[in-house]
Amino acid sequence: MYRIILFFLYSVVQYAQQPDAIIGVLLDANNQAVQGVSVSLEGTSLQQFSDTLGHFELTLPPNTTSGTLVLTHPDFQSQSVPFSMVSGTLDLGIWQMRYTAENHYEGFLDSALLVQDQDQSEERFGPLLTAQRDPFLNAAAFSFSAAFFRFRGLGAEHQEVLINGLSTLDFETGRPAWSRWGGLNDFTNASRQTFYGIQSQSTAFGTALGTTEIRLWPSELREGSKLSVAFSNTSYQNRLMASHVGHQSDWFNYALLVSRRIGSEGYREGTSYESLSFAGMVEFFWNPFSRTNLVLLYSPTLRGQSAPLTEEVFNLKGKKYNPYWGFNRGQKRNARQVRTEIPQVYLSHRWEANSSSLWALNLRFQKGRSGRSRLSYNGVAPQEGYFIGGGYNPSPVYYQKLPSYFLRNDDRPDFEGAYWARKQLLEDGQLDWDALYEGNRQNDWAVNALYEDRIAQDELAMSLVHQAQWSNDLAFQLRIASTTATNNYFATPTALFGADFIWNVDAYASNFESGFYDLENTQTPIQKGAPFQYHYSMGVMQNSGSLQWVYDRKFWTFFAAGKLQQTTYQRTGHFKNGAYPETSLGTGTKISFTTLNFKSGLQYRISGRHNLRVDGAYIGLPPAIRNAYIQPRLREKIIPQLRAETNSSLQISYQLTSPKVHIDLRGYGIRIDRATQSRYYFADGIGGDQALFVQEVLGGISKLHLGLELGASYQLSDQIEIQGAANYGSYSYTNTPQLWLASAPTNNTVLVQNKQGLLDMGVTYIEGYQVPSGPQQAYHLGFNYSNPNYWRLGLSGNFFLGSMINFNPLTRTQNFYRDFDGQPFVDYDPKAAQTLLVQERLPNSFLLNLNFNKSWKIGQHYFGLFMSVQNILDRVYKTGGFEQSRNANFRSLREDQNRLHPIFAPKYWWGNGTTYFTSMYYRF
Repeated sequence: MYRIILFFLYSVVQYAQQPDAIIGVLLDANNQAVQGVSVSLEGTSLQQFSDTLGHFELTLPPNTTSGTLVLTHPDFQSQSVPFSMVSGTLDLGIWQMRYTAENHYEGFLDSALLVQDQDQSEERFGPLLTAQRDPFLNAAAFSFSAAFFRFRGLGAEHQEVLINGLSTLDFETGRPAWSRWGGLNDFTNASRQTFYGIQSQSTAFGTALGTTEIRLWPSELREGSKLSVAFSNTSYQNRLMASHVGHQSDWFNYALLVSRRIGSEGYREGTSYESLSFAGMVEFFWNPFSRTNLVLLYSPTLRGQSAPLTEEVFNLKGKKYNPYWGFNRGQKRNARQVRTEIPQVYLSHRWEANSSSLWALNLRFQKGRSGRSRLSYNGVAPQEGYFIGGGYNPSPVYYQKLPSYFLRNDDRPDFEGAYWARKQLLEDGQLDWDALYEGNRQNDWAVNALYEDRIAQDELAMSLVHQAQWSNDLAFQLRIASTTATNNYFATPTALFGADFIWNVDAYASNFESGFYDLENTQTPIQKGAPFQYHYSMGVMQNSGSLQWVYDRKFWTFFAAGKLQQTTYQRTGHFKNGAYPETSLGTGTKISFTTLNFKSGLQYRISGRHNLRVDGAYIGLPPAIRNAYIQPRLREKIIPQLRAETNSSLQISYQLTSPKVHIDLRGYGIRIDRATQSRYYFADGIGGDQALFVQEVLGGISKLHLGLELGASYQLSDQIEIQGAANYGSYSYTNTPQLWLASAPTNNTVLVQNKQGLLDMGVTYIEGYQVPSGPQQAYHLGFNYSNPNYWRLGLSGNFFLGSMINFNPLTRTQNFYRDFDGQPFVDYDPKAAQTLLVQERLPNSFLLNLNFNKSWKIGQHYFGLFMSVQNILDRVYKTGGFEQSRNANFRSLREDQNRLHPIFAPKYWWGNGTTYFTSMYYRF
């Protein structure tokens, strides 16, 4: 259920010697009475229906001073109306119900999911799920998302998502695991409740962006059946969904859903999509006060990825080009695929001793795997103290295959080579799978192989929640939660291209012994499905307890909440790595992070139409597993000076609600300290001129996010509504964090005095640089027309500014201007360096979107149609990008940037052109 309109009414009509009640008249956009609207009091079983005149009267329980009225009808937008009582009867007067097509929101959700790299696409499920019928949140979720807009410049790790009272956090990434319940729209969309920003929440403490709760209980879903089909050119091509909710009796309810999403490719070439999703629920009522719910969710998904492109490649191949695929036996085959296969079982029990007390116990067990595939092209074999073999990079956009590489020497350009490279890219430019097979025919072991980085997960989670209404004014909540998880990490070959096996060795090792990934099995060839390269597990234990108080008076509401949490990680290595034989095998040291969180807020109701809020929070976040260890695949080494991240938030909100005008204005400030991040890349120019494959670690990062959010709607007439939204933000780094480089021992690491695999690069001077988190300014203007004959047309324009690409922190350290002897380069030019290090700002962009929906009532059944077209003008725009890291010092970067065609120019994520989403449903 969406929380849509915050509206407090104080009109009082006295009826002597009668209980308190709420009355009103419900009309549609054509001022016609709406019959059959369910009017209920949230959190109770009270329910009435509007009559043929649209009139309703809901009698309230004794001593009810405030609450939320819920209005629902199959053909109209559901509405949540908070109220405050004085005495007698509260008259809502005439209340307008606004028609909506059932698939309106899921259409935008599906069409907005751009399948790029996994981090980018998954990160944006969070903002999409926060959408309520708030003008700003609607625009941000469904119109701004195409430009990869992030709420308040924050990632998904700053939002908590719960299913049946349990957090869906993925400990590896620190983010909610959206893909584990994908394709279950009919249930998850209908049962969501979102608390945006810092608020009091019903079952969780929340984070800086708030909390989304998904309640999967059959009794809280609409009874009946539904069939729907959808067609799109964005992420998948076709979807078929069927769901049924049965309210059998006073003691038994159930719900079933099956959906199939499939496509040979999405908007970009070769991005295949295949998913079969299932949800099953059974609910038992033991008595009027006690019920139990069993839920099974399973959404296995396999989808192809697409790549970021330099302008050189984009200009030759266009925005649909994807170098990850090629034809294999006449079929498109993508080398980069993301797989998720993690079934989840939920068991929940609720006991309501009375109307003022609730106990809820929730359990979840999940066990499955996820993985990401990629090519290995440098397989070697051990022979008499040496490694023999090796291959070449098969990527069609490898820098040595592009025209710019042949033109790199301005004094002697190879025009012929550039011509043939350009011709090859234009006429083909795809992965050559046949060449991978051919490369393996000379040996019985694999030089080329396809493998998957896999995580096998095993997790048990529990939460106990107690809510109590201690008095008419004071409410209390206690929550205790615990999660135990084991993640098992390893790579495994999935295709050997005609070879019998692959050797478990590192072709880049500095000597023979250090080249074995597992010293205890040096003579064991690796078959498909067996672990190789690395194998370790990570044990996780997280326990937390939180308290919340809400004090609600006539004109104001105050809340305060606190949370204590402890998170523990422990690595266990299963390979004795040749590079780190002393620290790779066996169980390591436990590392723990204890965080104390606090938040509080005050809301003042100036009148029934005007509200003010002030909220603040101090929140601690333990680092995700990926940001806690250095080279965890090879050894146990904890990132130096590792601490829990903290963020301090303050938000001030004003809201105006009237029959025609709705305004939400929010100002916010969020300071983040002690953040850690890591990434992997190949750098050329370490310690002067050495080339290394490194893990870069930034520790102690501080950032400041400031901004204003404005959402407004105006009902110009019964049929026409105008909506506007704006975000004006400034997100920047505020300190100079420490930077370390980790690399496995090689001859080059010895030359840069990195014998232990860790090089302290000092601080990186990034203070004042902008956080690359999508557009920092976004503006929306939309026009919606609602026809009395149950169809709706919407047109919106969206303007984006202030998107910055991700810079390379290494080039902002002393390494950038120092030679191998530690002295500055003799030709170092500070002014030229300043120009080279300017953070690139992406061009502004404008997108025009159109949507249409209509429904028909056929007897007691309903048929609906929804269509949306995004980027009607087919504009070319960039959603993000990053500097390549090959040029790590002043000399190499200046040399490359001075070329007419730089070899290592930035890579960009390119937005989609014109895309569409169409869905039809039949509900009976």
